[in-house]
Amino acid sequence: MFLTHSPVLKFKEIIRNYLQLLYHLLVGAMLIIAVLLTLVIILSVAFDSITNRPILVLMIGLAAAIFVYVWSNREKIYGHKNSFRFLLFEIFKLVFAILFFCVIALSVKKAPKPSKPRIVDESVTLYTDSIDGEVEKYYLSTQNWRDFSRKPHTLPFKINFDNVELSTRNRSNYKVTFGFKWGDFYQQLSGNDQVLINELAETFYSYQQQEKLSRVEFAELMISAIQDIPYNLILSRGCDSLDIKPCYGNIKLGLYAPAEFISHLRGDCDTRTVLLFTLLSRFNYDIAILNSQAYKHSILGIHIPATGKFKSINNKRYYFVETTTRGCPIGYLHPEWSDIKKWDFELLFNTKS
Repeated sequence: MFLTHSPVLKFKEIIRNYLQLLYHLLVGAMLIIAVLLTLVIILSVAFDSITNRPILVLMIGLAAAIFVYVWSNREKIYGHKNSFRFLLFEIFKLVFAILFFCVIALSVKKAPKPSKPRIVDESVTLYTDSIDGEVEKYYLSTQNWRDFSRKPHTLPFKINFDNVELSTRNRSNYKVTFGFKWGDFYQQLSGNDQVLINELAETFYSYQQQEKLSRVEFAELMISAIQDIPYNLILSRGCDSLDIKPCYGNIKLGLYAPAEFISHLRGDCDTRTVLLFTLLSRFNYDIAILNSQAYKHSILGIHIPATGKFKSINNKRYYFVETTTRGCPIGYLHPEWSDIKKWDFELLFNTKS
């Protein structure tokens, strides 16, 4: 007597075969995800493009878990005798893992980005005046901005043409040697240009006296004025390969000196920090320039009564000052740049206080 499979058994076998196929497809998808995760991890570590460390750790863990799973279940994955219950359970696990990967991908995609600085055209005019037979050439712009209390201010930014030439010559002639340090370069620019931008410093000082500003308010006045100047990317190489505009390339070491910056108002992070360092040290503020290789950014630090984020050195708290975005108060540090350990002191101006 011959036994034949019942329709129910045949149906279960068909379902099991479909589940086996689905299982193979899901495993293949997970392997692709693991490979992609591995590539993303390698690139993010190489270029430090993911600053959210918990997300990076989750990505590493998920990629490792997938490879371990495939290796430990390789016989069952490539076999064809898996039970109905095994296939359902494994498919459930793999679907859950894929959903978990989607959550991670969305978290990376939706991570907050640093606010974009305002980019507009600013007018700086080169004037030529004749006073008592002497010809004076100077750059002049009128700056209108609001401080952190939203109070409006208007001041002229004036710089002598010859002073700008001296500033450019000093920056261009700086010799980059083995053991180059940004702090030494910043000090060279600041020390040379402090007298060159004296007219702007005196403009700020006269305004402080007129408005009877406190020492903290005076610092905030200068900081907010520089923050309000539109952002321009300054590079030591050409700008042709970048989509970021405006961009000014082939500038030695990728920044302008303070007098140069005042003459055309084109500057990115360290151009601004050096200018503010020069102005604030002129008025005997306890300040610092901090750079982050990881974040590719430069920021100012000021030892002043404040709240917020700071980094300490010599038993002093230097509160972070963002210079490229309008309205960022003393002590503000963007969440994507908030790992204090990744900020290094490059240059200090210490007072006796």
